[in-house]
Amino acid sequence: MTPRLSRLQFWSIFAIAVAIFALGCGPIWRHPFDIDVAVFVSYAPIPLLVLACLAWSKKLGAAAFFLDTIEIAALKFGVTYGAAIVLWAASSGPAAPIWKSHPDEVAADATPAMPLEPPTPTPIAPGSTGVLDGFVAAEDGAAVAGALVWVRDGLEQFVFAAPTEPVLLQNDGSGFTPRLAVVQAWQPLIARSTNSKLHTLQALAEDGSTLFNYPIFASGDSRQIVLHRAYGIVTLGCKVHALDRSEAKATLAVLAHPFFAITGVDGRCSIRGVPEGRLRVGAMHPDRGDAAADVTLTAGSTTELRLRLVGRSR
Repeated sequence: MTPRLSRLQFWSIFAIAVAIFALGCGPIWRHPFDIDVAVFVSYAPIPLLVLACLAWSKKLGAAAFFLDTIEIAALKFGVTYGAAIVLWAASSGPAAPIWKSHPDEVAADATPAMPLEPPTPTPIAPGSTGVLDGFVAAEDGAAVAGALVWVRDGLEQFVFAAPTEPVLLQNDGSGFTPRLAVVQAWQPLIARSTNSKLHTLQALAEDGSTLFNYPIFASGDSRQIVLHRAYGIVTLGCKVHALDRSEAKATLAVLAHPFFAITGVDGRCSIRGVPEGRLRVGAMHPDRGDAAADVTLTAGSTTELRLRLVGRSR
């Protein structure tokens, strides 16, 4: 029989790992939706402690080291994952989104205080708008259906009223759907679980930082969220299932205006009522890439633009 750790050694190492998880990065019950660092840090000492205890007991061997390390790590995973599930279910989630700057953010408010009411829309003079007609192609020139086309820059001086109709996101265990959605700042965003399991709606910026993370409860009750800032393009996922990678990522565009469209099967789209001026128009498809073009839109005119997607770097 392979010499193994004594029960005292085994449970002592396990207790140390759990204590690091619970307290090493601050009490986890104070930040239950931000425990990634605590999880990984708590695994680090397990092999070192197993190695030290086996060596001190003169039982050191490859088989004993491997078996004891795996057994303690597996037991710790079960206990800490169960504790995290309980904390997530009991928590009401972050009191408010964690606002951070983002490269695509429009008209970012530099003040830390979050506005309580939407800003007053800017009057748009009659006859001062035009139309953007776009065609989105892949690198090989073929039309791309299901691509998002939107005005990226050039409208910062305007404020636009948000639609009152909510945007719905659902998670059935395979990830949030639709895989590509668009919501305007101050427009209601509804999220719900449809597979009777706890999820979170986590939005990641391009640099991987968390913009917001809301729990979506297993009961299936709808959760209404109102985002007060235009983040641009963000990646959506579920933090509960991030480690096992069982859910596909989704893409959400959080815009400051209503000037966007999704291309049809012919790769074409039309955006009407866009204020005149110098604009930067973007296009993206979650699997096909990104593109951008600078245009000058004249009042009463239609501007044609062709956007060729290139592979995404992220």
